[in-house]
Amino acid sequence: MPFDYDVVIPTLGNRPALLDQSIASALGQTLPPARVIVVVDGDLIAAAEIKQRWPAVDVVAVAERSGTAAARQRGIESCSATWVTFLDDDDLWAKRKMAVTADYLERHSTCQAVRAVYWIFAEPGDPINEYGGQNVDMHGTSLDDLERAAIGMSPANDFEYLRIQGDSLGLLLERNRGVISTTCVRRSLLEGIPAVPPTMHAGEDHVLFCLIATRAEWHLIDEPLLFYRVHSAQYTRTGIGMARGIIQSRVTAWELCGDAAPRSLGTYGWTYRREFRPFLWAMLRPGKLVEAFRTWTASFQLLPYWTDRALLLIPEPVVWRWDHRVRRITAAAGPKKGYVLDSTAEDRPRLSVCVVTYERPTYLERCLRSLDENVSDDVEIVVVDASKESAEALVAGIRPSAIYVHAPQLAGWMTRSRNEALKRARGDVISFLDDDVVVSAQWQAALLAAYDDPSVSAVAGRTRNLQPGEDVYDQPVGRLRQDGSLTEGFASIQPPTTPIDHGIGANMSFRRRMLARLGGFRDDYPGTAIREDTDIFLRVKRAGGRAVFATDAVVDHLPAPHVHGARFDLRYKLYARRNHMVLLARYDGIRSRMLRRWIVHELRSVRQVAGLRRKAQRLVVITIGIGWGAAAMIRQAHWTPMDPARGDPLATQLRLRMMADAPDGH
Repeated sequence: MPFDYDVVIPTLGNRPALLDQSIASALGQTLPPARVIVVVDGDLIAAAEIKQRWPAVDVVAVAERSGTAAARQRGIESCSATWVTFLDDDDLWAKRKMAVTADYLERHSTCQAVRAVYWIFAEPGDPINEYGGQNVDMHGTSLDDLERAAIGMSPANDFEYLRIQGDSLGLLLERNRGVISTTCVRRSLLEGIPAVPPTMHAGEDHVLFCLIATRAEWHLIDEPLLFYRVHSAQYTRTGIGMARGIIQSRVTAWELCGDAAPRSLGTYGWTYRREFRPFLWAMLRPGKLVEAFRTWTASFQLLPYWTDRALLLIPEPVVWRWDHRVRRITAAAGPKKGYVLDSTAEDRPRLSVCVVTYERPTYLERCLRSLDENVSDDVEIVVVDASKESAEALVAGIRPSAIYVHAPQLAGWMTRSRNEALKRARGDVISFLDDDVVVSAQWQAALLAAYDDPSVSAVAGRTRNLQPGEDVYDQPVGRLRQDGSLTEGFASIQPPTTPIDHGIGANMSFRRRMLARLGGFRDDYPGTAIREDTDIFLRVKRAGGRAVFATDAVVDHLPAPHVHGARFDLRYKLYARRNHMVLLARYDGIRSRMLRRWIVHELRSVRQVAGLRRKAQRLVVITIGIGWGAAAMIRQAHWTPMDPARGDPLATQLRLRMMADAPDGH
């Protein structure tokens, strides 16, 4: 069936010269449109003049001005083609725009909504070099001049923020991502979503993007296909009502799309604070206290936690210093050897195995040799090494195809090393193994067999410690009890794919899409990262995923000595209680009964210890650990259960990288 599309151009009719250029760019496509529909909002005289100048264009005249959202909706209702495209009355399409779009849609038959990157241009003589944090690529007037100027150029801006496929709605709720003049959407999809409220006078395109994302994922064409004009008459450039407009668009998006949101409103606090703070302080500096107060209170609709509302008032210089620190950390952990930003579903391996290590080369060598002997050649292996000295030669000598990342700045942060591995891992299933395990011959087959069930999002494999009697466990394996305690039994023999609440970090795996949705591992469990593995499993459960114990996915765990301290020493016991309190508070809320029951359970356990001296020692350890945990959970948890998805900027960066062309599934 031939590709057919209609073009919708809403306009006030008050800038005919710019409108004529836009219409000409639509009619001049190498793949012509079925119809160009110009909706003139509130100016019947201008509508008649447009029809006279452009007889081939369908002009819809609206007698009373109703706003861009209503005008665009009138255009959608007038369309009859399979696809609908949008063009603002001051933007210009590249001549191949729709031919390239049609080719993309033919190659991606399931795509229902697609956008493209774009050039930013200004009129000659306009001194503007930056717009909304983005650089102006060129200056020009006619489409021919702009296309000639673009030959051999690359866009001056980074458009990675447009790459949202796989988490389109979640990322669009953070901020507006894209320009409506690059979009092409299937008409049947537009007819099945609510109309953008006509009362909106700013951010209506953002709300439309969100509504579309409730039904389909947004694809991206990497070739720039639009010349986006910036000029003095542009609403967004003048900044009139900018703060209120942005808040209104975000609130409206949540009202219309919140039920489908993959994350709760509270997880977006950091993003909204960063977006609203410049507007607030632009009012506070000159003493516009009333306007600042109104803007601040209006933001409460998007900031449910008082901590976020208070942090919004922090002066910008303080925030800049913190941002500089975050950027420095991000740069230090940025792309290194082996990093792949994008991979298509066709070239992505089924399984990636991630091993994080620190100052244990002998154990790492043993682990890698067992992997090389027992997993197939198409399995991707990623090693993140926080040691002072590089072991790249060792890794390459065992598995030349392995991805090795030397990151000594991550020493002491196992979870950050795991997240670093996630930036490189390309598999649909991502496994994490400790560097002191040895995999069995059937491990790979048994692990992947568990994922044949599409409802499974996480798998914990059997982890033998080679201790007598460990293959029998008389309690349910891997469960979180009502009193906040955990059952274990991960060395025992159980029925295949036994349901569990949590797993063991030495031998655990997850679907790529689930890890991306969660934003990776929480990296603030100190010590030896005690409970970080339990945390990720419980977040999978809270997100609606299912975790199982795969008895046949066996590894032998031959524990290596800790670089600092010893397992189960005093330091370990204190961190264990501190981290466990934070875990329960995050999962069930600070005021949960489960947390209170666990505290009571811990205090009562003193009775089980023989001898007065040992009782006193245990009581001191429990008291210090609980006190430390209480102080930590007040900072790191909420009164109610936390959203399982991380919302901090580093998590967003990780989510974007992992979601690029992610396959369908859990």
